[in-house]
This record gives sequence, C-alpha cells and structure tokens, in this order.
Amino acid sequence: MPSIKCLKCGLVNFAEALECKRCGASLSETADSSVEISIDSQTSGRTASTLFYLEAVGAGLLICVGFVVYGVLRWPHEAGQSLFLITGLVYAAIGSWYGFRRRSREWLVALCVSVFYLLPTSYGLYSVYRYNQRYGHWFWTPKFYFSPVVLYLSIPVAAFVGARFGSKRSLLRFAVLVVLFGVVVLAIGYARGGSSSEPRQISYSSDVTAAPASDLVFRLDIKLGVQTTDDPMHFRKLPAGGGTEDGGFKVTVIKKDSTFAPTTQMIVSVDGKQLENTMWPINSADGSSHIDFSQKQDYSNIVNWKVGPNSDFLNSLVNAHHIELTWGNVNIVLPDEQVTSLRNFTRSWGKILKEEDMLCTNPLCVQGVLNH
Repeated sequence: MPSIKCLKCGLVNFAEALECKRCGASLSETADSSVEISIDSQTSGRTASTLFYLEAVGAGLLICVGFVVYGVLRWPHEAGQSLFLITGLVYAAIGSWYGFRRRSREWLVALCVSVFYLLPTSYGLYSVYRYNQRYGHWFWTPKFYFSPVVLYLSIPVAAFVGARFGSKRSLLRFAVLVVLFGVVVLAIGYARGGSSSEPRQISYSSDVTAAPASDLVFRLDIKLGVQTTDDPMHFRKLPAGGGTEDGGFKVTVIKKDSTFAPTTQMIVSVDGKQLENTMWPINSADGSSHIDFSQKQDYSNIVNWKVGPNSDFLNSLVNAHHIELTWGNVNIVLPDEQVTSLRNFTRSWGKILKEEDMLCTNPLCVQGVLNH
C-alpha cells in the first residue's frame, strides 16, 4: 500500500493522510519538499561518464583542426606568439563549458580537451631539442628561456583553470584566470625574440715589411666583432653578424717599387703550415672588388685589398712562432715582435668568443686551437 514518511518525526502515514498522526505536520508540504530535494540532488549529482570525457577529447580535436586550417589560410604569414593568448582563451572557454555541464574531475577534463595539443607540441619540442643538440655550437648556441615554457604550458593550464571555474563559478577562480592570461601577455613580450646583445669588437693594425726593410710596406688591419640575437621559441641564440660594418681583414699598400706584382693569392706559412688566403683588389669606383679569371690581370697599381682568410688562419696564429708571407713576387718573414702581437691578438679574440659562448665545440665542426 502506498505511504508517505513525515520528515519531522519520521512516522510513516497512509498516502491519503493530509497530516501526520504523530506530530500533526502537513504531509503535502513534506511531499513537495522531498520531491524538490530529490530532483535537486539528482541534478547536482550527475557525474561525468566515459562518453562525457570522450566528447571532450573530440572537442579538443576539433579545436586543433580549426587552428591547423587557420594556419594554412594564413600561410606564409605567421601568427606569432600572440596566437598562444587566443588559443588559451579558447581552451579556457571549452574547459569552463565542460566543467559547468557535469560534476567531473577538472584535471581530466583539461587533459582530454588539450590532448591533441600536448602530443604535437611535445614532439615539436623534442625535435627542437635534438636539432639544437646536433647543430648547436656550430650555427648557433643552445640556450634555455623560461618565457616559451610558460607559453607552451599555458594552454593545458588554461583548460584546467577554465574547468575549475565552470564547475564552481566564483570571483577567486575568475581572478586566477585573469592572472594566468596576464602572465601569458608578459611571456609573449619576452618570447618575441630579436633582442641583440651588445657587440664586442677587437682590432689589430700593423705595418708589415721585409727584414731588413725593403721598398715594400703594407699595413695589415684586422677588425673582428661578435653579436648575438635571441631566438627564445627555438631555445637558441644566433650570431647576428660581426658587430661592425667595416670589419674583416684589409691590406693597404703604403710603399712599393716598380717590380711589385701582387696576385689574388697570399700564402701564409705559420710554423711550416701553408695557408692560402684570397686577396680581393678594391678596383671599382664604388669601392667594390672585381677579379677577372679569364686573363692575367695587372694589380700592381691596386692600393686597397680585402682579404678572404683561410678558415684555419686564426687557429694557426694562437701558438705561432714563425710566420712567412708570400704575395706575388715578394716573400716576407715577420719579425718576432709582430708574431707576438698577432698571437696575443688571436688569443684575445678567442677569449671573447669563449665568453660569448660562440666557440665552435660541435663534433661536426673542424676543431681548432681556439676551442681549447
């Protein structure tokens, strides 16, 4: 037989009774209240199922596909680091929606929504790590930056914070969302890259002549510099040039006789090691160099020359004790003072490269004395 329980005293009464026989409470109000409580408890107690989490995974896949299509449409223009802010807002909104719909585990919702972001991002970062490991200290120097780490992690964190806000909307949880995106904005500023270090320069100048002095005197000018540019999103810093516009190796003929016949090759013997260096004559009105390889050229009247040094030239000078130059029909043995000054200059340059972490220490590089 149907019955109804009094919520005040607990007595079970007949369903037709209007009042409780024990305490006299209205059973109709009790029934309505119990129905409302039952409905509210059922509504608030709806927990997430496996299908719910699979739906969140599908939503994450659709988001990734949407951003891939967006990238294809914008190619070759890059969205840059600002895309992390847009992506984070989207993931936070989706996480908040799923957190609002069901009583669920926020971390699991965030994982499901962002799984198709985490997988390719993890692979991409691993590829960057391997690439830097292989070619670092050859074309660039690997360097850790905190700002891109914040950006890469901000997406799943935004999904998690959004899910928490959706499950229980409060001012505190909304403030956490605001702080998160404030940090993302700051990280974007630090991760844009392009910031260059202060250029460091070093120069050498000396008049070179035969010993004893002859009719040929030329000045050797060397100006070297190093400057680097940050590339945070690829965790490396790149050489940004020599740090000087008029750098390099230059030769200026100060004094010569009528028999002087320079060529486009200067052979430098450093402690018996023969090094070929290319000489570029400044023979154009605009100050540029031109070599005509089709016929024998007369460069006896050329005063200014640029030098393309042998790749092992500076390495050989680090411990040099005897230097001999052969240029055209002239052979010059450098005096001990000039050998010492060149040796000290090269060691100073090696010290600068070491301090800037720009020495080539990669096994794929040609190892030289500057690396030790």
